[in-house]
Amino acid sequence: MFQTRTRATILTAAALAACWLPGAQTPAKPAPSGAAKPPLTRPLFENERVRVIEALWEPGASAAAFKGFPSSEILGVVAVVLKGGAVEHLYAGGKKVRKERRPGDVFFQPPDRAVEARQNVGGTRLDMIQVALKKAPPTQQYAGPAAGARKLFENARVVVFELALAPGAKTVMHKYGPRAWVILEGGDLRSWDKAGKPQEARFASSQAVFLPAQEHTMENIGKTKERIISLELK
Repeated sequence: MFQTRTRATILTAAALAACWLPGAQTPAKPAPSGAAKPPLTRPLFENERVRVIEALWEPGASAAAFKGFPSSEILGVVAVVLKGGAVEHLYAGGKKVRKERRPGDVFFQPPDRAVEARQNVGGTRLDMIQVALKKAPPTQQYAGPAAGARKLFENARVVVFELALAPGAKTVMHKYGPRAWVILEGGDLRSWDKAGKPQEARFASSQAVFLPAQEHTMENIGKTKERIISLELK
């Protein structure tokens, strides 16, 4: 069933960005006139397992290199691209690499690994959801991949899937662990638990939510395809 959790203790955008997430450092002082501006950040929610923000890179926005995240506090960061663009990475020694980010791209930043300077060199805004995986005991509730889901990434503590449901498509009954959803293409879903109790929910494109462990089946009862990036915690 869709027992979503979208709000909990929230840090300020500046504190969360500076401490946790790539591409989102906020300077202590305003940037000089004419200088490249840092990405804008918007905190979405936080609980005992994840901290989630939205990072908006306007054309020309840039972020300085930094040493990485403290492994004593987080397990890494999963980023999901909502609106793509071109990012130039500036490495030590002056090497520059241009990378195209597309909607639905997922990448992982491990802790304690240096992050190079980056800049949006495209003509459109780059938008992404960034999920910091907090240090917490294993959930021990991951039961394997659901039928029809496409695995994008896996490590010892998280598995990332993409789930696409055409109108009328229905999943089989499956047991899920706690998970964060990033909605690429929203719509209306109906779920049933093992007892057959139904529940309906509408999810908006670009929305991020947290779902508890549960066993259910889902059906797309809308008129458009739905695409979901699911980060299931182990």
